[in-house]
Amino acid sequence: MGSYRHPVHAGNAGDVWKHLILGEAASFMLNEEGLTRYSESHSGEPDHLLESDGQWLDGIGRIWPKRAMLDQFSYIRVLQEMNPGDLSRYPGSSTLVLRIAAKAKERMIVHLFDTGQEVAKSWEIWPNKPQVCLSFHQRDGYSGSKEFFSAGHGLLFIDPPYTSPDEVQKSDDLFASAADAGWTALCWYPIELRRSKFPCPARAFELEFSEAGLKSRRSSGAGMAAYGSGPLLRHLEGRASQFLEICKDLG
Repeated sequence: MGSYRHPVHAGNAGDVWKHLILGEAASFMLNEEGLTRYSESHSGEPDHLLESDGQWLDGIGRIWPKRAMLDQFSYIRVLQEMNPGDLSRYPGSSTLVLRIAAKAKERMIVHLFDTGQEVAKSWEIWPNKPQVCLSFHQRDGYSGSKEFFSAGHGLLFIDPPYTSPDEVQKSDDLFASAADAGWTALCWYPIELRRSKFPCPARAFELEFSEAGLKSRRSSGAGMAAYGSGPLLRHLEGRASQFLEICKDLG
């Protein structure tokens, strides 16, 4: 498998879309569906210091000036809490969900997977919170995530780097397994890897970056496949439309 350097990519256009949808899904499920379990197949580090020439400049950096208009979104509120001054820190997906759960004052059982040694070390020093039971597993998340489906309903986020040709099939198989087990599932993908079919009643929320004034050298857009309850999918559809309406004049 090829390498993927999270600090370079943190906050890029793909992250903006994935974290917008993930944040809204987590917030809705915490407040409306009693979410208590979260699992992530490729977690990465808890957060990142943004590099001066990083890809965030064409991602979150382009919409940050509009943050006051976007503070109804959980993702933006977390960023504001982490960056009271200039934008310098960016949360990993897991930290985004954990911060949203902390605001909701909900206890969470969390299982994170990643094969990286540096990622494992970063979670060793993460300050565990009383309301969070967090387990980091330095192993393959495609197979490892499935081991916890029987413990009860939860939210699974599948976030592969897509550096290996077989990751499309592996992520699709994990997505389908989560749906079969009654879990809510989200799966991020570059828009060029869009799938033709997901388990019903899944929805694919896709964004052409240019529509929101975002840019990327790697992809023209991104998608988030979502499997879950009808109310959740309708909520995500509405929030995605609101985001695009606010950002469409940035191009």
